[in-house]
Amino acid sequence: MINIASSVLLSPLIQPLTCSDELIADLYETAVQQCPDNEEYISHLFMAHVRLGNYKKQHQAAVKLHKLKPDNNPYYYWSIMSLIMQVI
Repeated sequence: MINIASSVLLSPLIQPLTCSDELIADLYETAVQQCPDNEEYISHLFMAHVRLGNYKKQHQAAVKLHKLKPDNNPYYYWSIMSLIMQVI
């Protein structure tokens, strides 16, 4: 009886936390505001918007990355593809 009660009470604590994609994007938005030149945060923000299908914000993150690292061609292509996806 004690095992059943403890498993019912503790199961929410044992299960891994799940976050929505919107929450993840919001967290990275905040991180980018705090550290605007952090390539990793902006890249993760871009990917969060990819998961959400938010092409406009995805494009904004890609442009920010391209301005931060202009020699990195994938960021330029991310920006172009984001624009194309907005049109489709």
